[in-house]
Amino acid sequence: MFSGDGYKLPDSHELAIEKEIFALLSSPEGLPAKSAAAGEGSAPSLPGDAALRRAYVEWLASNVATDLSKLRVLVDCAHGAATVEAPELFRACGIQATFLNAAPDGKNINEGCGALHPGTVAAAVARSEFDLGVTFDGDADRVLFSDANGNVINGDAVLLLAGRDMQAHGRLAKSLVVATTMSNMGLEIALKHSGIVMLRANVGDKYVLEEMRKSGATLGGEQSGHVIFRDGEATTGDGLLTAVRVMEIMARSGRSLADLVSDLKVLPQTIQNIRVREKVPFARGGALFRNRGAGAGYGGGGHGREDAPDCERDRRRHHAGFRRVITSVPVRNWRPVMDTLRELAELWNLGLLVAVFGILGWFVYSVFLRKFIRARRIANLRFKRMARERTEERLNH
Repeated sequence: MFSGDGYKLPDSHELAIEKEIFALLSSPEGLPAKSAAAGEGSAPSLPGDAALRRAYVEWLASNVATDLSKLRVLVDCAHGAATVEAPELFRACGIQATFLNAAPDGKNINEGCGALHPGTVAAAVARSEFDLGVTFDGDADRVLFSDANGNVINGDAVLLLAGRDMQAHGRLAKSLVVATTMSNMGLEIALKHSGIVMLRANVGDKYVLEEMRKSGATLGGEQSGHVIFRDGEATTGDGLLTAVRVMEIMARSGRSLADLVSDLKVLPQTIQNIRVREKVPFARGGALFRNRGAGAGYGGGGHGREDAPDCERDRRRHHAGFRRVITSVPVRNWRPVMDTLRELAELWNLGLLVAVFGILGWFVYSVFLRKFIRARRIANLRFKRMARERTEERLNH
């Protein structure tokens, strides 16, 4: 939900609104009476406004100052909000676009398509002559991409290429990028190599925006594809705006999407959901959560609050773990990641060292020890035989 200034409502306001809605639902007599004009079983609906749609598309197109007519793009509209605006926008920008899943019927939104299934477009791009694939989610506030080779490009990669481009053009305020606790550590390393500092916020574009406003950053986003550009008038994640910004960077630089993010090394990470009977703050979560995070993760080991990263402190660690509460189901989310490639190298070197010593030991055993042991056995047998022969001689005399 958005307030009059275009920003999402704070949590306290949303909770108050939800409380009022649930109170009305629990007391049907408090609901307003249905209009006589409304048919039986009909649901209220807001009419579309063509003028607002045109103004929105024109505003998006005004953000593009580069010729995009040479780009060949495959677009997945997810049978959702991008179905009408995306074709209009891409035509206005002169983009050679082919659209998929652009026939919503009110029930098929995100059904086997869109940002929930980015591999569909990625595979189609790999089989065709497209420069990239663009995959919106149902409400088009986030977007994922695929390069010409069919590799899925997520929000982390978009933050990297957009951050570098904005820094090169003097639009990346304070050389800051705001990501979330779920962003891959490889993004932080790649940004650092470009002289860009990455801050981490809680998961959710609302919290990314809050951190951006607090820190003065002009770029932020999530791995899921929510990207917020604050160097203009945007106040929230916008998949259509993100799409044209990425395509403009490609056209202006003359580089492919794969080339623009080729140095992003995605470090190993995994997500583990821990089912619990009751959700409580990590500070009161008992020994299980304290032990899982002590000294190795955000939200644990004395950090003071959930998902509260200390970037400088965690850069000095080899491991970083991120924990968060998933509000829709009773689970805890635990995601261990590697901080740098150093530990992978150490593990590899250790394994290699063990293997070398094992082979060397087997060689020494096979060549020398086995012969030595065999010689000792033969000598013992000879000694025993000689002793037995002497004993027999004495008995005979």
